[in-house]
Amino acid sequence: MKRTPPVILYLLLYCCLSSFEKSLAQRPTGIPERIAITGWTDDTHYMFRTLDNAGNPVIRSADINTGRSINVPRKKSERDLLIESLPSGETLGINHLISPDMKTVLLIKENDLFCFVKGEKELRRLTSDKAEEVNSRYSPDGRKIAYTKNRDLYVFDLVSNKEIRLTTDASERVYNGYSSWVYMEEILGRDSHYAAFW
Repeated sequence: MKRTPPVILYLLLYCCLSSFEKSLAQRPTGIPERIAITGWTDDTHYMFRTLDNAGNPVIRSADINTGRSINVPRKKSERDLLIESLPSGETLGINHLISPDMKTVLLIKENDLFCFVKGEKELRRLTSDKAEEVNSRYSPDGRKIAYTKNRDLYVFDLVSNKEIRLTTDASERVYNGYSSWVYMEEILGRDSHYAAFW
């Protein structure tokens, strides 16, 4: 029996996938995409995204010769591993920050800043006062955190465990590191959340 050359099989698969993608493109708008080809793992296996029986997205690897497919376990990212290592009862909220190196998390609790370092068991309290720290940002090396408090600009050095006040002239008319509404809206953009420091 004569075997079909692999090139012809690839062409057939390409035609089938092109036809499949065209049918997906013609589906009514508003219906979520359920299946999508995500790439090749080798010369005979391609990956696709679909939904499992519970409606959760999964990635599967399919063999082009047999048509059989298997689930591919999702590899956990550094972010996932850091979040999993948080102390019991702690979750990552919308205002919490992860350091650029994915080794620490800055949490805002009780109107103060707390830090969690991957590998440790507890949160470390950084600030302890009535004033609210806003617009916290990690430095690029992840060793310092900048924020504004009472209209002044501060830096917390995570290595020396020390809060450093950078400005002292805040008033009703002077905002250090915190923009007024007009600057946020018209110049810095809403994504800045009023932060006016880099």
